[in-house]
Amino acid sequence: AGTFVPLILVTCIGFFTLFMPAPPSGSRPALSVTVMLTTATVYFVASRGTPQSNQSTSIGRIYIYSLCSSFILVAIALLNTSLNLVQPEDKSIRQNLSDFFD
Repeated sequence: AGTFVPLILVTCIGFFTLFMPAPPSGSRPALSVTVMLTTATVYFVASRGTPQSNQSTSIGRIYIYSLCSSFILVAIALLNTSLNLVQPEDKSIRQNLSDFFD
């Protein structure tokens, strides 16, 4: 239980980045990368205290889910920030990006 709670908490915090306003400063991608690195660190510290096994464990599955969702959140944050950084005179680029991801 000592490892599950931090992984789940960090993953939930990562999903809250989707509700942050998207300023052009890039704080959303920075927070998403921080969440991904924190997930990896929590698992690394927890793996030192658990016995080695060839079988899949519940903590391993939660870690894989947390890391994959963190990676997806980083990609979404980068895409969203890049779309917000497009200047008004570059509307054709923004339209092309929006059409590509729709």
